[in-house]
Amino acid sequence: MKTPIKNEHTPLLGIDDQIPQADRTATNIVNMTLDERTKGWDSRVGYEKFFTSASTSPYGKPFDSVTGYSGPIYSLYSWATNQGAKQFYIYEVGSPATGKTYLQYLSVAEESAKTIETDRSTPTFDQPFTDYEPYGRWLIIANGQDRIIKFDSVTRSIQDLGWSDIPSAPDPWPQDETGDQGAGETNGIVLDFDGGNMGDPITATTRVQGLGSTTKGAVNAYRWKVSFVNESGSESPLSPASDNSQWTTEEITSGTDFKKSHSLKRRAVYLEGIPRGPKGTIARKVYRTRNLGDLEPGLIADLDTLYYYVATIHNNKETSYIDYTPDNFLGMEAPSAADSILMPAPGARSAATFQGRLFITGGYGDVGKIYYSGVGQPDTFGALDYFNVGTRDGGGVTALFPFYNELIVFRETAIDVIRLSEGKLYISPFIQGIGTRAVNSIASVPGAGVFFLANDGVYILSGGMVGGAELSIQKLSAPIMKTIKRASIPAMSRACAAYSPLWREWHCYFAVDGGEKPSVGIVFHLDNGSWSVRENFPVGCISCNKDGDLLFGNHTGRSHPKIEGQDHESGLFVISKVPSGGHTVEIEPAGGINETSYEYSADGPSLTSKFKSKWHDFGYSSQKKHVKYVYLRVLTKGDNTVPMTVFSDYSSTGTALTGKKMQRPEHPDQAVLDKAVWGTDKWQEQLVTEIRYEVPQKACSCFCFEIETSNDFTLVGYSIELSAADIRTGRAKVS
Repeated sequence: MKTPIKNEHTPLLGIDDQIPQADRTATNIVNMTLDERTKGWDSRVGYEKFFTSASTSPYGKPFDSVTGYSGPIYSLYSWATNQGAKQFYIYEVGSPATGKTYLQYLSVAEESAKTIETDRSTPTFDQPFTDYEPYGRWLIIANGQDRIIKFDSVTRSIQDLGWSDIPSAPDPWPQDETGDQGAGETNGIVLDFDGGNMGDPITATTRVQGLGSTTKGAVNAYRWKVSFVNESGSESPLSPASDNSQWTTEEITSGTDFKKSHSLKRRAVYLEGIPRGPKGTIARKVYRTRNLGDLEPGLIADLDTLYYYVATIHNNKETSYIDYTPDNFLGMEAPSAADSILMPAPGARSAATFQGRLFITGGYGDVGKIYYSGVGQPDTFGALDYFNVGTRDGGGVTALFPFYNELIVFRETAIDVIRLSEGKLYISPFIQGIGTRAVNSIASVPGAGVFFLANDGVYILSGGMVGGAELSIQKLSAPIMKTIKRASIPAMSRACAAYSPLWREWHCYFAVDGGEKPSVGIVFHLDNGSWSVRENFPVGCISCNKDGDLLFGNHTGRSHPKIEGQDHESGLFVISKVPSGGHTVEIEPAGGINETSYEYSADGPSLTSKFKSKWHDFGYSSQKKHVKYVYLRVLTKGDNTVPMTVFSDYSSTGTALTGKKMQRPEHPDQAVLDKAVWGTDKWQEQLVTEIRYEVPQKACSCFCFEIETSNDFTLVGYSIELSAADIRTGRAKVS
């Protein structure tokens, strides 16, 4: 006796290639996204040009307008400033025409590319992308090969991060101690205003300002240092000390009134040679010792003297300063030589902002170090302000990522954590054996944690919030390990990922099957906690803008201009619900548009979407079943047909079934765009309906079906109708 069975599967989850497969999962889901309303799988996904309005403009505009024909996009970052009022799209692009790599940003209003820096280092297939880190109005840009720089969102220019030079020492003029007006000396006596006679030596009175003693025979000595201050508020290392300015306080009772005016006076010292700072310097600070008195010159030179703040020169132009600030009016003690040093990691590989400081990793020759700046001073690094994890197992530091009140330190095979406690920074190990070289796969997913791709799968860091919660780690990729194991391990550094709050998806693209470029994408769908796969998306790097749009740079670009059928897409693209795969280039021969050979683009062909169900054994794999029907619960999509292929007993060869229209079977067809009559037909909502596919299949132990099409469909769920007989799997074969 046969027992009829109808097996329901709604709502649907994502891929599960484990054995046994979980209920409502699928064997494969390719190029599909979740429908917002039904949470079913929607095939309407593709990518289109960044500037969609340029359909009849030269192919690839504007990405071939500055560098010649555009090659691969090596890195990409979407940076919103001024509460989102300004949006920068910054990227690196290779040019086959020049052989160089350019750092550029888009002028969206002008549909043009602006070059920030030329001749950047081109990454190899096993090197990660350039790292971008916002810090106030600046974007820190590091790649481990070129000097780490910062892009100014106001001036739209770049500067080196940190200080590369120490200021030179100022030069104090010698004092005219007796009023003889000798050559090369200054009459720097401090007079007072009296009765409108400023500087009149006869009517002047002694004032409290000025340097030195008013005691007869007193020996006075001073030295100066200066520093640079840039737009970020960072202060450079101090200059070397100036030469001594030394004089003796003389009592002068005879001679001219001018000479007698120098008797027992404090002094103003004229400093020349105040150095100008590098680009971005907005001020210079002047520091000075207190009066060193009558110490021997040799002893003064060896003395570890203290310096104090005198004044700030609020420009980067003037090269002189007159110091008449008395010792008791000096400010705070000057920074020590260890408080600000030359840039300790000019070839830093990555950066992160945490607790008001900028953290940077060492370069490729310094992979165990993490340096951090002063609070609010991203260019100022102290001599002792670093951590060294190179003495512990886990490999070099690959990335830094702030997460709530912790800074996550990713290493090749370990993860450490930096925390601030009682005003001090501490680093401690978190886990050994798990790390990442895919530094551009790290992304924060709100409500979930920090996702990242390791050599053996995708992990999520969660917890760690203020209030006692501890940081934890969990592997998420068990359902898609067949795809993960295809990854090209040497090219893992080129993997890239981004999370979109608009799509509520985490996208990660990486090279597979021994390739060097990212060629397969895995997508985690936050709304149902499951996975799908993306194919034929030429993603070389990916970023999410302030609106939640996912943008990516083409991993190949166009290397042969104006050869129809051989051109590659170039520039930036946006993942959208337009199901086309980018655009194609077409060449109009001479005599066509404008009587010349003209190049234009059109939407590319629709991408192919796939949904392959799980393998169903219906609870008892040994019993034979006769599958009669598969019912797809779908949204109506018009007259385009959707074919189906059915498989039995884990076979890779299936039986193709006739494609069915996504229209309600027992009702009149809904109007479609190419058949609707203007003014007569009404726009109709998509409706949920069941489409039945007849399955002409023999008895089987397990069963699955696959939909593969470039037409639109939204699969909400499905059911399988079958009958089970009292037939069991045959005996095993023996030799």
